[in-house]
Amino acid sequence: MFVVKVLHKPVTTHTVKIEVDPSWVSDFNKNGMKLCCAFFVRKGTQEYCNVVAGAFRVQQHMSITWVDKYAIAATKSNYKAKDKVAGGTTEVEISKGQSITVAPDGTAASVTPDNNVAKNAFRFIHTESPAAAVVYMTVADSQVPIYITNTHPDHPGKQDLSPIEKIKIWFDDQMEAKDYFDDISNLTHLVYMWSREVYTVQYTPEGKWAFKKAEKTEKEK
Repeated sequence: MFVVKVLHKPVTTHTVKIEVDPSWVSDFNKNGMKLCCAFFVRKGTQEYCNVVAGAFRVQQHMSITWVDKYAIAATKSNYKAKDKVAGGTTEVEISKGQSITVAPDGTAASVTPDNNVAKNAFRFIHTESPAAAVVYMTVADSQVPIYITNTHPDHPGKQDLSPIEKIKIWFDDQMEAKDYFDDISNLTHLVYMWSREVYTVQYTPEGKWAFKKAEKTEKEK
């Protein structure tokens, strides 16, 4: 059974609006193409992106909305490309500046404040048992996996994980939500939110991604 201690902090809603040129919409849907998105997490000094957070039917006007509300689960599973990512334990809500400790038997975890963790990160501790962490975030009103620390259980230890304000979007006819991937050959596009709450991207008649001017936040208006 999980013992959970959570300090609730204000969360921010972020939105990427996507405007797809009408000339592409019917072709994409006829060929089974979906708009996919994935999010980045920093582990150590590296940034990683390896789980499809969402796959949506293509429309002319679309939006991807997420909230910086997180949870973590532990897993002992091995993953390969296109496997569905899921934690082996129940997801436990966690906030930045906290740590989560996996029990020796790997079946439970507790969350506590941790002064040794950076304010923009959380720490996954599994000193007694091999495990990988599955990070969840609220995307399109659902809690979904966005990152797994390894394709197999890591050796006992601890890892600091920091979600960053960067999202990858692309069109794909093979990937589905919650799929693990280690490489994407499709043309992908990176969106850097940089603390903005709303950003608009266009997919042009030429089949290229282009930014529109970022919308002002409420503080900037």
